[in-house]
Amino acid sequence: MPIYPKANVSIFLIDPVTPLMLYVYDDRGMDVIAKDEAALRDLFIRFDEWLLDYDRERMAKLF
Repeated sequence: MPIYPKANVSIFLIDPVTPLMLYVYDDRGMDVIAKDEAALRDLFIRFDEWLLDYDRERMAKLF
């Protein structure tokens, strides 16, 4: 589903303190990358209602 106008860029948001990196792929979501599991686990708990159901099984295997 193309969304217009479209920018031909990739957007990464980096938090050097946590350390987390977000790859924002469109207005529907983003991927979260972390240096360690603890940072991801904290996000999964805090933002549980935002997580997509089809990713939950894969995310549950991480912990």
